[in-house]
Amino acid sequence: LFTGMVSGDVKKALLARANVFCLPSDAEGLSIAVLEAMASRTAVLLSVGCHFNEVEEQGAGRVCAAEPKAIAECLKEMLNNPEELSKMGWRGYEFVRSQYDWNVVVDKLCSLYQRYIERRNASEGY
Repeated sequence: LFTGMVSGDVKKALLARANVFCLPSDAEGLSIAVLEAMASRTAVLLSVGCHFNEVEEQGAGRVCAAEPKAIAECLKEMLNNPEELSKMGWRGYEFVRSQYDWNVVVDKLCSLYQRYIERRNASEGY
């Protein structure tokens, strides 16, 4: 199903019932769409251009070349193993919770600010 742009409750519903979220991109930063898919317990298939190898490292999905044959093969392999897709979805969910949950992000940001303040105070003789 190729939906085009979706948002809000429709997006949440689609991600929640998807088997795989596929993002074949030539150049991607940290994709919020990928994080949203993983937060929805959906396995992901990304191209190398997404620069998010943690997906494979965490067992949350696959990373392949941004070529139609490679994408088709990975999708086929993934869809032929629904039990593993479910496990990938849960691993992605846990990864997002452990690294990108607001509480985690805010704690990291506060720690960064605290280190900056301490460094500045030390350099100014406080």
